[in-house]
Amino acid sequence: MMRIINSKRLFLVGLIAVFLVAGLLPWLSGCGSGSDKRLIVAATSDLENSGILDAWMKDFKGQSGAQVELITDSDQNVLVMAMHGECDVLITHLPDPEQDLQKSNYIQGRQEIMHDDYVILGPPGDPGGVKDSPGAADAFKKIGNDKTQFVFRSDGSGTSYKETDLWGISGIEDFGDWMIQTESGMADTLRLASEKGAYTFSDRSTFERLSGELNLEIVFEDSEALANPYSVMEVSQLPFPDTNLQGGEKLAAYLASTKAQRHFKLGVWEPPSQTDE
Repeated sequence: MMRIINSKRLFLVGLIAVFLVAGLLPWLSGCGSGSDKRLIVAATSDLENSGILDAWMKDFKGQSGAQVELITDSDQNVLVMAMHGECDVLITHLPDPEQDLQKSNYIQGRQEIMHDDYVILGPPGDPGGVKDSPGAADAFKKIGNDKTQFVFRSDGSGTSYKETDLWGISGIEDFGDWMIQTESGMADTLRLASEKGAYTFSDRSTFERLSGELNLEIVFEDSEALANPYSVMEVSQLPFPDTNLQGGEKLAAYLASTKAQRHFKLGVWEPPSQTDE
């Protein structure tokens, strides 16, 4: 199991390194939409069923008249799309890889548009005794040492990358049948954990949206240590001249505005501390 988790953790970082070191990215032909002004938006699937993406795109199209194509996928795949110039603008929650691509000039204009936080969930009553853990990695260590059932999401999402890091910090290496791996999205992962009476890791907004149908409760939370920021960024025209940069900048400005913030009522996300109209 640890080999599977580590391979997921290293896949994107390794892929970025191969492209950057080899200098391959600038030679790829971009699939941007500069010629027909179509705006291709690639967004994390963690927001796919939230309602906020659809609300944003409908509002933006109504205000701008832009032709918008929305694609949702795992954060890992969204960043790979950006590396190949297959989108114009992206919305993800993988801070470290986002920063790596920005430093390498393959994306630009990265800015936080909202934030959430992660929580550790478990069966009612916390039979594994996780609540008193001093930190999230300590909670994972407690679960691992006791071999308490845990549903691990390994779909390349920002959530899966965060929990992979926490398992690495915990020092747990003996993964067995108690670790249930799934490549499902967040909603199905929560339902599986509920059915199994297992622990799992989730963004708060999805859990709160589905909590009425789940036999799970929050057993560990720390909004600062488990911060979950979402950012928007545009694919740079430096490697991909056909990128619809103008359209991407307009969408990014809209997403950072108070006009977009009115849609936060659809979830429990919060805007950054400072936003511009």
